[in-house]
Amino acid sequence: ALALLADYIDKEDASIRIGAIMGLGLAYAGAQNEQQIRSRLTPILGDAKAPLDVIAFTAISLGLIYVGSCNEDVAQAIIFALMDRSEAEFGEPLTRLLPLGLGLLYLGKQVQESVEATAEVPRH
Repeated sequence: ALALLADYIDKEDASIRIGAIMGLGLAYAGAQNEQQIRSRLTPILGDAKAPLDVIAFTAISLGLIYVGSCNEDVAQAIIFALMDRSEAEFGEPLTRLLPLGLGLLYLGKQVQESVEATAEVPRH
């Protein structure tokens, strides 16, 4: 799937980008060790020029790929993306998808130390 969708991740049209990003998330859901995909998707979370919808669906895709893994690199990227949001963006419904992507990383891992450490991250 990466070979088919890689060219569309960086397109100008947000709908095409979201389709490619979500396609990767669904194709590699639960894989948890896809370094190539992580290196392609995590920079989108920190891209100041990327629209909120692209960032939100990138968080969901990363959450699907690394579901239940407690991957600290992905968690940190999503947390930074949340912290970079403006006050106005916090009112947008799409912003709720960022914590959802973060929650997918810790699905079924309620008793691990990394969950408690992540939960203590101060709110923006």
